[in-house]
Amino acid sequence: MSEPTVNPLRLTKSVVLVASLLLLILCARYSWMQTRSARDQRHSGNRLVTWLLNPVIGKPLNPQSLPTLNGIAAVRGTDSALVAVGQNGTILRTDDGGRSWRQLLSGTGTSLHSIAFSTRLSGWAVGDDGTILHTTDGGANWRSQTIGTGARLQRVIFISEEQGWVVGADGLILATRDGGAS
Repeated sequence: MSEPTVNPLRLTKSVVLVASLLLLILCARYSWMQTRSARDQRHSGNRLVTWLLNPVIGKPLNPQSLPTLNGIAAVRGTDSALVAVGQNGTILRTDDGGRSWRQLLSGTGTSLHSIAFSTRLSGWAVGDDGTILHTTDGGANWRSQTIGTGARLQRVIFISEEQGWVVGADGLILATRDGGAS
């Protein structure tokens, strides 16, 4: 009787599913959830309520004029800074807990799906076509990192300044133990 074989592709997809679920649980634990709403965003209890204010005049923006947002993250080491990412390279930042937002220049037109900050200044955003962006100044400037894949990158998480992971399409899992240098 032969031993059963394990399909490595199925195992890899299972690992990606488990990793994605763990990321979702972490997001829910800290009560910041991904939103597809193009309206205003405000944290309220354990859910993300739509509440994005125009930083110039303080009135709600027209939801039809805003891009789809795919991910949001708290900036470590701050009390009220959040950064959201979305379609067409959109990066938005608030330093007042969501009362006002400003758009940051990402340098890409590629849709971004996830963002994470390991410190107050150091953060990563990931998206389509293997896009990884890194900032060392809190988001004022972003630079592209080449990783040798064109896969859709779906989630990024850092648990320290040095250690982080990215999960992507087709079971792709990337890891760094040197703060994204490799």
